[in-house]
Amino acid sequence: MNITVTTQIIPTFTAIAAVCQNDPNPVLPTSSNDLPAIVGVWAPAVSTATAGTTTYTFTPNAGQCATTTTLNITVNAPTVPIFAAIAAVCQNDPNPILPTSSNDLPAITGTWAPAVSTATAGTTTYTFTPNAGQCATTTTLNITVRSEEH
Repeated sequence: MNITVTTQIIPTFTAIAAVCQNDPNPVLPTSSNDLPAIVGVWAPAVSTATAGTTTYTFTPNAGQCATTTTLNITVNAPTVPIFAAIAAVCQNDPNPILPTSSNDLPAITGTWAPAVSTATAGTTTYTFTPNAGQCATTTTLNITVRSEEH
């Protein structure tokens, strides 16, 4: 009687690029890159709710000469864009220009709301919303408009 011992295949998978916290969950493939492909399931369920690196374990379906393997997914916390403060301006002076990119490296680009105005004295909070595709969150910047009497 001959007994042949076959080494179990360790399934291979393409690495998953880092994702941003709370972005849609990446999809882990249900079959490996191997030929023939190894089919199985991943645990735990994929989540981007928390920043950090999580190790996911692939378990091949029964009947395949394969063993478990792991894959790491890194979830990055979004960057809070940094902007220089804007000095107080006088009422009805030309509107200050808010930058469309942050001081961060790499710079985060986006838009501000509401539109800047110096028509009324007081402090207004402007909200910066990063453009899509950047791992960044909204931030605010205050501009104070002094009355013309000062």
